[in-house]
Amino acid sequence: MTGMNSQNRIRYMTDEDVGDVCRIDAASFAKPWQQEEFIKAVHREDTIYLVADSGSAIVGFCGLWCSMEDADLCHIAVAPEQRSQGIATQLLGMAITECEHRGVKRILLEVRASNTAAIHCYHQMGFVQIGIRKKYYSQPKEDALLLEHQITNN
Repeated sequence: MTGMNSQNRIRYMTDEDVGDVCRIDAASFAKPWQQEEFIKAVHREDTIYLVADSGSAIVGFCGLWCSMEDADLCHIAVAPEQRSQGIATQLLGMAITECEHRGVKRILLEVRASNTAAIHCYHQMGFVQIGIRKKYYSQPKEDALLLEHQITNN
Protein backbone atom coordinates (compact mmCIF):
# COMPACT_ATOMS: atom_id res chain seq x y z
CA MET A 1 0.00 0.00 0.00
CA THR A 2 1.53 3.26 -1.10
CA GLY A 3 0.30 6.58 -2.31
CA MET A 4 2.63 9.09 -3.82
CA ASN A 5 3.11 12.56 -5.19
CA SER A 6 6.39 13.65 -6.72
CA GLN A 7 8.08 13.91 -3.31
CA ASN A 8 6.18 11.91 -0.66
CA ARG A 9 5.26 8.27 -0.30
CA ILE A 10 2.29 7.45 1.93
CA ARG A 11 2.85 4.18 3.79
CA TYR A 12 2.14 2.42 7.05
CA MET A 13 3.97 3.80 10.09
CA THR A 14 6.74 1.63 11.56
CA ASP A 15 8.53 1.72 14.90
CA GLU A 16 11.46 3.44 13.15
CA ASP A 17 9.19 6.37 12.20
CA VAL A 18 8.07 7.12 15.74
CA GLY A 19 10.87 9.57 16.59
CA ASP A 20 10.00 11.80 13.62
CA VAL A 21 6.29 11.38 14.30
CA CYS A 22 6.76 12.48 17.93
CA ARG A 23 8.57 15.64 16.80
CA ILE A 24 5.71 16.51 14.42
CA ASP A 25 3.13 15.68 17.11
CA ALA A 26 4.88 17.91 19.68
CA ALA A 27 5.04 20.79 17.18
CA SER A 28 1.34 20.40 16.36
CA PHE A 29 -0.60 19.60 19.53
CA ALA A 30 -0.84 20.90 23.10
CA LYS A 31 -0.89 17.34 24.50
CA PRO A 32 1.51 15.28 22.38
CA TRP A 33 1.78 11.53 22.72
CA GLN A 34 4.85 9.72 24.05
CA GLN A 35 6.81 7.33 21.81
CA GLU A 36 5.44 4.29 23.65
CA GLU A 37 1.86 5.34 22.88
CA PHE A 38 2.57 5.51 19.14
CA ILE A 39 4.41 2.18 19.18
CA LYS A 40 1.46 0.49 20.90
CA ALA A 41 -1.02 2.09 18.49
CA VAL A 42 0.97 1.06 15.41
CA HIS A 43 0.82 -2.60 16.45
CA ARG A 44 -2.91 -2.77 17.14
CA GLU A 45 -5.09 -4.51 14.58
CA ASP A 46 -7.88 -1.95 14.96
CA THR A 47 -5.77 1.05 13.92
CA ILE A 48 -4.49 2.58 10.72
CA TYR A 49 -1.35 4.70 11.20
CA LEU A 50 0.17 6.21 8.06
CA VAL A 51 3.15 8.46 7.38
CA ALA A 52 4.15 10.76 4.55
CA ASP A 53 7.78 9.87 3.81
CA SER A 54 9.84 12.36 1.78
CA GLY A 55 12.69 9.87 1.39
CA SER A 56 14.84 11.69 3.91
CA ALA A 57 12.31 12.32 6.70
CA ILE A 58 8.76 11.78 7.84
CA VAL A 59 6.86 14.98 6.99
CA GLY A 60 3.37 14.04 8.20
CA PHE A 61 1.28 11.31 9.75
CA CYS A 62 -2.27 10.31 10.54
CA GLY A 63 -3.91 7.73 12.76
CA LEU A 64 -7.37 6.22 12.84
CA TRP A 65 -8.96 3.84 15.30
CA CYS A 66 -11.50 1.48 13.73
CA SER A 67 -14.47 -0.05 15.49
CA MET A 68 -16.80 -2.16 13.39
CA GLU A 69 -18.12 0.12 10.63
CA ASP A 70 -16.80 3.37 12.16
CA ALA A 71 -13.33 4.91 12.32
CA ASP A 72 -12.16 7.87 14.38
CA LEU A 73 -9.45 10.08 12.92
CA CYS A 74 -7.57 10.82 16.12
CA HIS A 75 -4.30 12.17 14.68
CA ILE A 76 -3.28 14.07 11.61
CA ALA A 77 -0.34 16.45 11.50
CA VAL A 78 2.22 17.79 9.07
CA ALA A 79 5.65 19.18 9.94
CA PRO A 80 5.30 22.97 10.29
CA GLU A 81 7.78 23.68 7.48
CA GLN A 82 5.89 21.33 5.13
CA ARG A 83 2.34 22.62 5.63
CA SER A 84 0.14 23.92 2.78
CA GLN A 85 1.66 21.50 0.28
CA GLY A 86 -1.18 18.96 0.12
CA ILE A 87 0.42 16.42 2.47
CA ALA A 88 -2.61 16.24 4.78
CA THR A 89 -4.84 15.71 1.73
CA GLN A 90 -2.58 12.85 0.59
CA LEU A 91 -2.71 11.27 4.04
CA LEU A 92 -6.49 11.62 4.25
CA GLY A 93 -6.97 10.16 0.79
CA MET A 94 -4.95 7.07 1.65
CA ALA A 95 -6.67 6.79 5.05
CA ILE A 96 -10.09 6.81 3.36
CA THR A 97 -8.91 4.13 0.91
CA GLU A 98 -7.62 1.97 3.76
CA CYS A 99 -10.94 2.40 5.61
CA GLU A 100 -12.79 1.28 2.47
CA HIS A 101 -10.64 -1.87 2.35
CA ARG A 102 -11.54 -2.63 5.98
CA GLY A 103 -15.27 -2.21 5.46
CA VAL A 104 -15.53 1.06 7.38
CA LYS A 105 -18.69 3.00 6.47
CA ARG A 106 -18.06 6.26 8.36
CA ILE A 107 -15.06 8.28 9.55
CA LEU A 108 -15.54 10.76 12.39
CA LEU A 109 -13.22 13.49 13.67
CA GLU A 110 -13.09 16.54 15.89
CA VAL A 111 -11.32 19.72 14.81
CA ARG A 112 -10.78 23.01 16.61
CA ALA A 113 -13.43 25.50 15.48
CA SER A 114 -10.65 28.04 14.78
CA ASN A 115 -8.59 25.68 12.57
CA THR A 116 -9.89 27.00 9.26
CA ALA A 117 -7.11 25.43 7.17
CA ALA A 118 -7.88 21.94 8.49
CA ILE A 119 -11.64 22.47 8.18
CA HIS A 120 -11.18 23.51 4.54
CA CYS A 121 -9.07 20.41 3.86
CA TYR A 122 -11.66 18.14 5.49
CA HIS A 123 -14.49 19.69 3.50
CA GLN A 124 -12.51 19.21 0.27
CA MET A 125 -12.16 15.52 1.17
CA GLY A 126 -15.92 15.10 1.62
CA PHE A 127 -16.31 15.59 5.38
CA VAL A 128 -19.43 17.41 6.60
CA GLN A 129 -20.15 18.96 9.97
CA ILE A 130 -22.65 17.00 12.04
CA GLY A 131 -22.26 18.66 15.43
CA ILE A 132 -20.31 20.81 17.88
CA ARG A 133 -18.62 19.63 21.07
CA LYS A 134 -18.62 22.59 23.45
CA LYS A 135 -15.34 23.29 25.26
CA TYR A 136 -13.88 20.04 23.92
CA TYR A 137 -10.31 21.30 23.74
CA SER A 138 -8.14 22.71 26.49
CA GLN A 139 -4.91 24.69 26.18
CA PRO A 140 -6.66 26.87 25.01
CA LYS A 141 -10.25 25.98 25.78
CA GLU A 142 -12.23 25.82 22.54
CA ASP A 143 -15.19 24.15 20.88
CA ALA A 144 -14.66 21.29 18.44
CA LEU A 145 -16.57 20.77 15.24
CA LEU A 146 -17.63 17.14 14.79
CA LEU A 147 -17.19 16.08 11.17
CA GLU A 148 -18.20 12.93 9.34
CA HIS A 149 -17.23 11.28 6.06
CA GLN A 150 -19.58 8.63 4.68
CA ILE A 151 -17.93 5.83 2.68
CA THR A 152 -20.37 4.49 0.14
CA ASN A 153 -18.16 2.25 -2.01
CA ASN A 154 -18.33 -0.87 0.15
